[in-house]
Amino acid sequence: MRWAEKQRHTFMCEHLAKEGWLGRKPLMDKFGISKPQAATDIRKLREAFPLLMKYDTSAKRYVIADLPT
Repeated sequence: MRWAEKQRHTFMCEHLAKEGWLGRKPLMDKFGISKPQAATDIRKLREAFPLLMKYDTSAKRYVIADLPT
């Protein structure tokens, strides 16, 4: 993983933990990246940690997933 990708990955995890949700806009605002790049970054995070978050269709963003018991 390249340095810039690692920075965005860290930001996504911190944002998700702090705010409870994640979408493309926070990434785009923080790093000045395009919408497709933000979507790719989120996809890569989901591939690395498939149980971390789920998509909320009503809010149109990812939220922290319920942890399995």
